[in-house]
Amino acid sequence: MSKTIIITGSSSGIGKAAVELMSKDGHRILMLSRNKKTLEALAKKNQNCAAFPCDLRDAKAVAQTAKIITKKFPQIDVLVNNAGVGFPTRLDEIKEKEYDDIMDTNVKGLVFLTREILKQMKKNDSGHIINVSSPAGVQANPVAPIYCASKFALEGYTQGLRMQVKEEKKNIRVSLVRPGGVDTNYWGKREAPREKFMTPQEMALVLKFIIDYPEQSNVFDITMESAR
Repeated sequence: MSKTIIITGSSSGIGKAAVELMSKDGHRILMLSRNKKTLEALAKKNQNCAAFPCDLRDAKAVAQTAKIITKKFPQIDVLVNNAGVGFPTRLDEIKEKEYDDIMDTNVKGLVFLTREILKQMKKNDSGHIINVSSPAGVQANPVAPIYCASKFALEGYTQGLRMQVKEEKKNIRVSLVRPGGVDTNYWGKREAPREKFMTPQEMALVLKFIIDYPEQSNVFDITMESAR
């Protein structure tokens, strides 16, 4: 059955791969990203796609975008919170902007977008929220500790969200995905064995599996690692 799916971070990596896969399945895809040109190009290239440029670091812009979306699409079936940024940080040298870039994208933007979409899902008594975390959300590393902190926060937020909708007896599922190394722009010019990593397309298949899973069950969390 066709669903209306919001995917953040749609302009590249896992988000873009998910857009391409889900649109082929006949779902309506609402794409969010800061990259307006790329979103518009994707919308032209793929069927059933609509572009909603939005900077998740800006809570007001997030609320405005969500209002436009929910007015135009009164039934949102799935929200995939995929957008995320991360880079190496030295804790004795961390700058406020670096901290804000990571935490505002990975946590604040996700929380406030989910807040608005959750209102509609509760009204409809249906929906599925999928948060993309990382193994770094359960085991920190010394290279990118602020990124790890943002993913630890996401893990706690996801658990709390799942508990709240269950207590309210709402028919809303909450899932979490932890991709290990994936060959995306996250790595930038850093040295990494990207040829051994998973592809964005492989992770898109994981999202498809969760979305397509029978509604009487809830996939709590999945951790993925490359077998290469």
